[in-house]
Amino acid sequence: MTQIKDKKISESTIYQSIDYDKFKLLDENRPVRPNHVLNLIKSFKKKRLKESIIVNKNFEILDGQHRVEVCKTLGIPIFYEIKEDYEVEDIIKINTQAGWTLKNFINFYAKRGNEHYKALILFMEVHKEIKCVNIYLDLLVSGNYNENNLKGESLIKEGSFEIKDLQKAHETADQMMEFKILKDFNNSCWGQYLFFKALLKAFRHPDYKQEWFIKNIKLNPLGIVRAGKVHDYLRLFSEVYNKNIKSSSNVKAIAFEYGKY
Repeated sequence: MTQIKDKKISESTIYQSIDYDKFKLLDENRPVRPNHVLNLIKSFKKKRLKESIIVNKNFEILDGQHRVEVCKTLGIPIFYEIKEDYEVEDIIKINTQAGWTLKNFINFYAKRGNEHYKALILFMEVHKEIKCVNIYLDLLVSGNYNENNLKGESLIKEGSFEIKDLQKAHETADQMMEFKILKDFNNSCWGQYLFFKALLKAFRHPDYKQEWFIKNIKLNPLGIVRAGKVHDYLRLFSEVYNKNIKSSSNVKAIAFEYGKY
């Protein structure tokens, strides 16, 4: 097989190549999204921008894996720039403005062998019906209610995320799952971050009884509607929770409040 020699096309060390096989995808990077590739193909057919991808000395793609797939599909040269001293760890630095989601950061550090991030991925899979990354972080970082969810996000992105109490997080997530009954009544609360935050706040009240609350929700399924603020949910929770309270001798009326207990 004839060796293909790459041509230098710029003084800023930008090259072009049709030797597609030498470019290597990294597990730590974002997964290639087929829909994004298709959209880029349409864009490239209209106008090809000579924007280079970034690889390290081993031709591992640090930025531009979608463009590589487009070039392969269209049979056109890949423009690339070699960063000799860049390592896999530099993927995040390069891609901080490239729309990385929290799940992308989680995947990166898990692939790098961080046990806390591996456990987080497993936790999200076990409780996948919650479908809210920030709630997973609230449970695992603070153990219950985190007033500032940005704390968890920052820890994830910095690579310093650590699980506080995994068993407690599982127990609280299971407790939250009991409220999935709201979906049976076409209630749109389930899956909303503010709804979950309000639940976590309610769980902390010293007089809270889960069995009583679930019972009253079943009796009053339309008493809790989608709200725009945590304290609005807490007000609705109080109204439903306190129904028929006089008929029970061991349940106390509760005024769920934001910022207390």
